[in-house]
Amino acid sequence: MTPLTALIAVEWRRLWARPGARLGLFAAGMLGGLFVALTFALRQSGAVLNGDPIFADATAAWAVGWALWFRNAGLFPGWMALLAVAASAGDLETHVVRDDLMRPIRRRDAVLARFVALLGWSAATTAATLAVAAALGIPAFGLGVGWVGWVRAAALSLLGDALVAAFALAAGFATGRSLGALTALLTGALTCVGAAVLVFVGRLGVSAVGTGNPAFETVLNLAGTVLPQAAWAGWWGAEHAFDPIRGVAAVAWVALGLSAAAMALQRRQLT
Repeated sequence: MTPLTALIAVEWRRLWARPGARLGLFAAGMLGGLFVALTFALRQSGAVLNGDPIFADATAAWAVGWALWFRNAGLFPGWMALLAVAASAGDLETHVVRDDLMRPIRRRDAVLARFVALLGWSAATTAATLAVAAALGIPAFGLGVGWVGWVRAAALSLLGDALVAAFALAAGFATGRSLGALTALLTGALTCVGAAVLVFVGRLGVSAVGTGNPAFETVLNLAGTVLPQAAWAGWWGAEHAFDPIRGVAAVAWVALGLSAAAMALQRRQLT
């Protein structure tokens, strides 16, 4: 076993020793089950919406897809950020990183090992949501169609989680304090929201009056695809089609985040 793989194994065990990681796995499974249970209960109630029985056409594939949507658009990106901050700034505060680096490993490997462990947690929680939703949804609603698209969306949700983890690790190692890292992440998230609003308003203006400048319109449309918030949301709509530009942008942002995290740790004096 190489020093890197050994450190990954250590980080994997350390991550799952955190109560938050274990609670996240439990919550992910509960989310899948709760969505199916609520859908089944509402369908059985005979409730009507716009003259049609509610959820009359629900299938297991549909339930899995919506469970994945709530998993990605709800608490779990924030959960990933908290775990990544604990693994970076938290480990700096408790001198865990310093103890790790007493072994013959490179500092960038300490970042990479934490990233791989976090990505494993993301895969485990995503699988828990989908597995529980499928296990309960198939006997309740029938198999349905569209499974390939939802598997693709699930894979892209891992890429979105990887982007969050990389940025959170960078914030944690750069600030060295959990509160500072969370403040930096919140500031970054609000900046991304502001950028998304500007792009949206710009697109509305272009569609309403036009600009007469095709290059500007191209840049505006590209910005709406490659900015961090758009790259993170590459799973959105991926059950129908895959947007390769968003995928490439997400990979680039992940690489940038990991590089920033490695540089921050490399420059940090450990005491």
